Amino acid sequence: MAKQEKGAVQLSEHAKKYDRQMRLWGAHGQQLLEEGKICMLGSNVAASEILKNCVLPAVGIFTIIDDADVSISDLGNNFFVTQDDVGKKRAEVVSEWLLEMNPDVSGSALIKNPSQLIADDISYFKQFNIVVSTQMYGDANRKLAAFCWQNEIPFLSVKVNGLMAMLRAQYPEICIMESHPSNDRTDLFIYPEQLKLFPELQAFIDSFDIDTTDVEKHAHLPC
Repeated sequence: MAKQEKGAVQLSEHAKKYDRQMRLWGAHGQQLLEEGKICMLGSNVAASEILKNCVLPAVGIFTIIDDADVSISDLGNNFFVTQDDVGKKRAEVVSEWLLEMNPDVSGSALIKNPSQLIADDISYFKQFNIVVSTQMYGDANRKLAAFCWQNEIPFLSVKVNGLMAMLRAQYPEICIMESHPSNDRTDLFIYPEQLKLFPELQAFIDSFDIDTTDVEKHAHLPC
């Protein structure tokens, strides 16, 4: 990730490119992101925007499942389709534009109705690290949610209607602890044996009446 040359740390091109986000989740978090496999059911505006925010920080692989065509109405809300795309398969169009945003990411489109795929071959979703459904309702959504729960695959269900949206996140249990301490020493307590090495500090401490009942004097005790 980084190399040392003549006293200065030289970052790799990869580290320079993703430096800002790696300051948040570290190299370990970035590695997990780049190994991620996302399944997106739907290619609507919600799906496009979610994937955009995954592609920019370099998610590993995404797959869009949808059989819808680009329509005139898509031009008013989906930034990942153009007028020239009308009539084309929306999943393929969105996938193509997303891949232009980051060459480090791989992606593809599966032209199939998501509900039909759930009914015919639900085991297909076992290959993914996370599954996201958009604008899916009824039995298909519930069946996919149950399957992901049983297989411990994180599942997000997103529904958008104008300026209103709903997100349902489902996962049996997930523990994340990324504290990124700047100093490995977290215990700053000075023990009696250590205090013996600093007689001046002991004398300074003894100069204060810690047990004083005077509220004003007690308020001025250094802590």
